[in-house]
Amino acid sequence: MGVSGCQYAIALFVPDISVPLGIAGSTGSTSICFILPTLFYLKLAPNKGMTLKRFVAGFIFLLGVCFFVISTTVTLLDAAEESADDESELSFLCNTTERDLSTAAPDLAYAV
Repeated sequence: MGVSGCQYAIALFVPDISVPLGIAGSTGSTSICFILPTLFYLKLAPNKGMTLKRFVAGFIFLLGVCFFVISTTVTLLDAAEESADDESELSFLCNTTERDLSTAAPDLAYAV
């Protein structure tokens, strides 16, 4: 019931599904591809000092964290930009009068 309720709330309040999917993709894919495997290796491999394999695993881990931060930031900025574009379109419609619509496009005057 809780999962279905969360899904229903997201469906009601998020008009565009690309934002949740983008966030899930940017966090999930980098975690599964870069961060978790290197953490597993560093935890499970025998600790014999700093070897080349451990160094490479640490580098890939840091690279994954960078990808995680960058891709999540880009997704959120893109969502904010789309939201600002939507608000500017709505403000245009709210600030026009029936006379403005009839001179701009005669067919839109009947829609008001």
